[in-house]
Amino acid sequence: MGQMHAKVTEIRLRTTVLTTFDNESVVVPNKQISQERIVNYTMTPNSRIKVPIGIAYKEDMQQARDIMLETVKGDDRILLDPEPKVIVTDLGESSVNMQLRFWTEDPLLKFNLMWEYTEKCKQALDQAGIEIPFPHMQLFIENTEGLQLLAARKST
Repeated sequence: MGQMHAKVTEIRLRTTVLTTFDNESVVVPNKQISQERIVNYTMTPNSRIKVPIGIAYKEDMQQARDIMLETVKGDDRILLDPEPKVIVTDLGESSVNMQLRFWTEDPLLKFNLMWEYTEKCKQALDQAGIEIPFPHMQLFIENTEGLQLLAARKST
């Protein structure tokens, strides 16, 4: 079945009808659903939102952390306990990958909050002059005999 985010609309004898966030109806055999891993976001009272942001290696991680945390202040949809935080998740090929994490009481807001705070963090980091790099590659060319021969041919 793959990964899908949907609301259970109807449970029938042999099938379950799901409605996706794009308002598409999906009919799934109950046998298939019983063999899948299901995450029920509405069953638990609180839901954690994770907003991934990568910053350039030259940037100050603590400054970026402070800026991202500032974006969530005053939003009553976000719980203060546990308090929001920003962690470094890994060192990527072209960025230091960080994640703004916070909790909400309304699990149905999970994706909207993630999208909203992705944009807010991008805008706040841009305003502070903190670079969010795009994937790129540095290429180092050694001065070899073969390269010299190629260069010599081009110049004649």
